[in-house]
Amino acid sequence: MSDCKSLPNVDILGRYRELIPEDEIPALEDSVRRPPPTAVRFNPLKVDPRRIAEEFTQTRGWQLQPVSFCQDGFSLTASPEPPGRVLESRLGYFYIQDAASMLPVESFEPPDTGKPLILDLTAAPGGKSTHLAARFGDHGLLIANDGTASRIPGLSSALKTWGAVNSAVTNVAGEKFGQWYPGTFDLVLLDAPCSMENLHTGGRHKREIKAAERHRLAVRQIQLLLSAIQACKPGGQVVYSTCTLAPEEDEAVLDAVLRQTGNSIRLTDAGTRLGIRAPGLTAAFGQVFSPDVAKSMRLWPHRLGTSGFFCAHLRKEFSLEEKASTRISHPGMISRLEILPRKDQTALCDQLINTYGFDLPGLLEEYELHLKIFRRSVYALSRRLESDFPGLAFNSYGLRLGDYTESSFEISLEWVTRFSGKIHLNRYSLNPEIAGHWARGEDVPVETILTGSRGTVMIITDRNDRVIGTGRISGRGIKNLLPRHLALKS
Repeated sequence: MSDCKSLPNVDILGRYRELIPEDEIPALEDSVRRPPPTAVRFNPLKVDPRRIAEEFTQTRGWQLQPVSFCQDGFSLTASPEPPGRVLESRLGYFYIQDAASMLPVESFEPPDTGKPLILDLTAAPGGKSTHLAARFGDHGLLIANDGTASRIPGLSSALKTWGAVNSAVTNVAGEKFGQWYPGTFDLVLLDAPCSMENLHTGGRHKREIKAAERHRLAVRQIQLLLSAIQACKPGGQVVYSTCTLAPEEDEAVLDAVLRQTGNSIRLTDAGTRLGIRAPGLTAAFGQVFSPDVAKSMRLWPHRLGTSGFFCAHLRKEFSLEEKASTRISHPGMISRLEILPRKDQTALCDQLINTYGFDLPGLLEEYELHLKIFRRSVYALSRRLESDFPGLAFNSYGLRLGDYTESSFEISLEWVTRFSGKIHLNRYSLNPEIAGHWARGEDVPVETILTGSRGTVMIITDRNDRVIGTGRISGRGIKNLLPRHLALKS
């Protein structure tokens, strides 16, 4: 079937035509016929975003333009290869997403505490959760929740790859969080399930959306937003976003919630703060909204060169007279872990300092973590998980430090890429040619004498001292320990 670009008589704007100034219609029509540029957000927990952007421009031929409202984000206007086919993507050095999707997390103002308690209410697939972890330095605690069980593995994988140690994943209906944990979180993000009407003809969602479906979605969005506001502390912040331009799911939802909550919440002008001129609608299709709704941000595709998007920032001024409801207590996976015995922890700390120059006790204190063990795997996780959320079932949590083998302890790849700046010994740098073979999962034959003994797990870096894997010293060189699913195809 032909697309709208080859069918000039098709009205690709449909009902949205009446919502924008007439003189902008040609620009909008042209914009939605072209897919928005891919964008990437580099991971400041692992790399310097500006430095790696310059490097990729020079060495990979990427053409990058900074995203105006996100210091770690860049639009990728051209590249010799898809960004997902480079090893750095698979190791969590950057995340691929539309630039508009970076707006919700950037809408938060700096919180009153340097260690905020954060809730991502409908978090899958995980892009905004990784952004939350990065923006707030992976301190405090991030609860990434999604109500759909089938999406939990992908969400957990995204946070693990990103290296978010102060995070945990839950599978709970979002409507319940406000009832179970009223007045708890400093920051709450609700990127709500929606109709995905972003207007781009090349998007994933092309079927016609009926009015009844928009109504059903809006009813749930209101329930979720009320839950998010309930879960937020007085003085805290809530961000509401969708990837649709349907006013029924955007301004109308805000208007309904403002009417229900009175002066307990306040919409702020985040667009002005971020340098974005994209005011929300105050009326649409015969419905009139509160004038405050204009403080929201409606990103028409032609104005910023992104997909259609909607976002609003709210401050919770007063309590909503919340009272915690009884919740069903589930032991969950966390009950299967045991605290690592003191003598084992001491031995592990000694091994890491001797082998890698890595100060584990200092890091545990800095990030307020403790070590737990399940079978042979050791995890570092937030001390707040059990103290602040007893009985809540977690599907995943923290970051795997490594595994006990028959003869020693083997540090994990996700730990090494996340905290490589604190690892000073047993690093081995590869030249670009050998690094290319390494990225495809090949071993490294080494003729020079290595400092480590046979069996030592080395930290493998590229010429820019960026970790690209771990490898074990053998009689033939260095055995590549990259998991098969991460290695590039030859």
